[in-house]
Amino acid sequence: LIVRTPEEFIKKNNIDARVNNKVISKDKDKKRIEVEDLNTGSKYQENYDKLIISTGSAPFRPKIPGIDMEGVFTLWTIPDALKINTFIKEKKVKN
Repeated sequence: LIVRTPEEFIKKNNIDARVNNKVISKDKDKKRIEVEDLNTGSKYQENYDKLIISTGSAPFRPKIPGIDMEGVFTLWTIPDALKINTFIKEKKVKN
């Protein structure tokens, strides 16, 4: 797992990573997309040579008794791991 900011992607890999943006339409022949910035609501068009659309995901949480109890976690992201670590330290968990 490599966690990088959009700035690190451009600096290290010359990849223009846009987060919190939604592709509204795509013209495959012209290699052009229309995008909405979800932070500002503004819309813009962008040309591309290669396009990767990453839709994100969420962990599966089965409907089982106790799934929402204190001390039950999903581990999907770095912030999830930090929450678990904080819980362990604050509750002085041994096992």
